[in-house]
Amino acid sequence: MKADKLILVLILVLGMIVLNSMVSFSINNRGPEKIIVNGGRMGNIDFPHRRHQDALKDCKACHSLFPKKVGIIAKMKKEGKLEEKQVMNRCRGCHRERANKGMKAGPTSCKKCHNKDLKLGAQ
Repeated sequence: MKADKLILVLILVLGMIVLNSMVSFSINNRGPEKIIVNGGRMGNIDFPHRRHQDALKDCKACHSLFPKKVGIIAKMKKEGKLEEKQVMNRCRGCHRERANKGMKAGPTSCKKCHNKDLKLGAQ
């Protein structure tokens, strides 16, 4: 009987360790805090990735449009899989929707996001 209890305790401890590891991985594997996005002729965009994760709580809000991969937006535009302003329109639409609901929202004007002095690769 003692062996059964010991096995049960070991299974519970291992289960807790695995669960803790999974939670820790999901918290720590959130991608970069900020991402510099190629914003075309208007200037690049300093995208606060972590702030969006915290506010939206759902990666699919953005990543249903494009996968989680460095440089994917530029690649998909080049391949014709994203229209030129498709990502921008998604962002502005979300910002406007949140503002209309009285929630904290990001900018909707061009110059609030685009910055001609911001260089790609800068973080």
